[in-house]
Amino acid sequence: ALYWVEAQYIADNDAVAGNGFNNASYRAVNVQATSPFNLSFPGSTIREKSALRVWKVQDPLVEIVNADVPGAIVERFEVARKVTNPSPGIWHFEYAIRNMNSDRAGQSFSVDFPDGTSFSNIGFKDIEHHSGEPYATTDWTNSVDLPTAVISWASDDFATNPNANALRWATQFNFWFDADSQFAGVHRLSLFKPGSPTLVDFAFGDVFADGFESGGTTLWSATVP
Repeated sequence: ALYWVEAQYIADNDAVAGNGFNNASYRAVNVQATSPFNLSFPGSTIREKSALRVWKVQDPLVEIVNADVPGAIVERFEVARKVTNPSPGIWHFEYAIRNMNSDRAGQSFSVDFPDGTSFSNIGFKDIEHHSGEPYATTDWTNSVDLPTAVISWASDDFATNPNANALRWATQFNFWFDADSQFAGVHRLSLFKPGSPTLVDFAFGDVFADGFESGGTTLWSATVP
């Protein structure tokens, strides 16, 4: 296994000045194999980049986009994805979503596929709050809307539980699943704390989700938002 550690600071005047996206840095770390699991730090610190970015450094197949929430201070979520084809007709999707600086946090994540897509091997991983933190540690619940082929994960909303397991700043959640279609369309991240906008949509390189990109003309009549 490979490990990295990350540090991030928050300063309100820095954010107001438009410099809030360079406040995280990371470096490689070795973990002692036996207790007390001491750490050593080979190499140097990679400044002004979050540890999520090292995934693409290690694996060029990884894609990364920013999901920005507009406002007086732009709030950013970094989203990384890797898609593989482990067997004919099946694609495996891995997502990592990191909250760079959003106080409003993330409450749900969904991906829209062509109608009729089937899903399996659905998973989720978060962080475990501890040491007196008031936040819940309940895993996000996944669901699939079969008519529209939208796969999603969600925590309780703010009105239900202000201390729900939201995707808060400087933390990262992971999502994965298998699908019998490679064409992921609209990705949506809904926000936890009330405000406007309530969500942000984003996309990767899948400009076409109807078979055009791969020459699959039999799919052209499908309705894909």
